[in-house]
Amino acid sequence: AVYLRNWPAENCQRVAGDITWYPKEAVTASEDTYMTLVVTDFGDNVAEGGELHIHAFMRSLKESESFLESQVTAQDCIGKNALPFKRMVVVTKDEETAAGYRLDTTLQIEGMVVDFVARDWSMGSAWFDICSPVTAITTPWFMQVTS
Repeated sequence: AVYLRNWPAENCQRVAGDITWYPKEAVTASEDTYMTLVVTDFGDNVAEGGELHIHAFMRSLKESESFLESQVTAQDCIGKNALPFKRMVVVTKDEETAAGYRLDTTLQIEGMVVDFVARDWSMGSAWFDICSPVTAITTPWFMQVTS
């Protein structure tokens, strides 16, 4: 996998003083190599079957973790977590949607911190969620997806 840093703009520093840029040398898996998963959610899309895309995404993520856990031994997983994410931040359209997600226990993942925050529209489009202070990415590595 390839992870881009400081994207979408070179001056988008998610960690204070982090001025590195892709490409980055390979790293060995450790507690320090966990990533923050940033989920850009629009809060208004309905998948097949009538469920919100965020529910379909979380269900798929949980299924992926279960599959990975069945394929590796516990000692192969740093912190016994089969996915490389220590924290997930779901950035959605407004505080009302974020508050609703916080109350939905089906959107939680055991062993992972999951935060739901309202998008800071002053930053521009949703592509800038990773640059926003509300996202608060604290790991040097991240992955951004849309639900």
